Amino acid sequence: MSIIESPEIDIAARFMGNLTSGTRDSYQRSLCKFGEWMGGLTPSEAAKFLISDFQAVTIAVMKYIDYMIAEGFAPNTIKGRLAGLRKLVNFAHRLNLVSYTLNGITGPPIQVMIDTRGPGVPAVKLMVSTCRLMRNRLMVRLLSQMALRRAEILSIRVEELEFGQNPILTIKEKKKADRTILSMPTPIVADMKKLLEFEEITSGPLLLSAKSRGWAPLSPTAVNQIVRQVAVQAGITGRVLKRCHPHGLRHTGITAAAEMLHGDVFRIRQFSRHKDIKTVQVYVDRERNEYGEIAASIDI
Repeated sequence: MSIIESPEIDIAARFMGNLTSGTRDSYQRSLCKFGEWMGGLTPSEAAKFLISDFQAVTIAVMKYIDYMIAEGFAPNTIKGRLAGLRKLVNFAHRLNLVSYTLNGITGPPIQVMIDTRGPGVPAVKLMVSTCRLMRNRLMVRLLSQMALRRAEILSIRVEELEFGQNPILTIKEKKKADRTILSMPTPIVADMKKLLEFEEITSGPLLLSAKSRGWAPLSPTAVNQIVRQVAVQAGITGRVLKRCHPHGLRHTGITAAAEMLHGDVFRIRQFSRHKDIKTVQVYVDRERNEYGEIAASIDI
């Protein structure tokens, strides 16, 4: 029996153990979906197959891509499902368990389209004003007023908060090794102090969920559910409700900043923390609506 076939080696568990919670959930879903397509394999069984035989794996993954395309899956969805499989095989390759990778297998090309339409400032204000739970209201403010990402609000730690003359928090930004220091506006400071007084904690994650055995960190999925729940309780419906998700609130904050800063892309970029200035320009163009104004001025 080879080391790969040994029941003592669970490559999926070892791979997942090195990941953050959000990435782990995403890659776990990738393995689950692939295993289901393979005929009901468990994630561990799917992982063992992926590091078994290069030719068989390559054929199976390419057929899986064809299946997803035929079923009408969006290119981004296909990319996400392939990412978990590719990363697991790369992990096994680094451990010298296999001699191949799946880096050469790609899905359909992705057409980048950034939808910067969040729910809008009026809807977010309504969510804040009608939300009674301190944690949920603070979460909405962090996502919109500070334009933080979902993973960033979950990375906030109590012991790193400072409430002096210039209150600050620190976050873990994606693809950055060091933590980023950000100043907090007064409404967020007030809500944060109330929440800390209620939770009675002095260290660990700021955003917690009440469990039967005490406090536990919120999951990324829980953040999505809470944002939508706050929107529903505020009476938001229709298309605006569909935009009430964590990144939609961030979109609202950045769009508001673009309007307030009169399209100053460099200052907006400081606030949004986007790497690519072109992404910031999308917000500016939408706020100015130059295309709409030009189209309306054409007399046909």
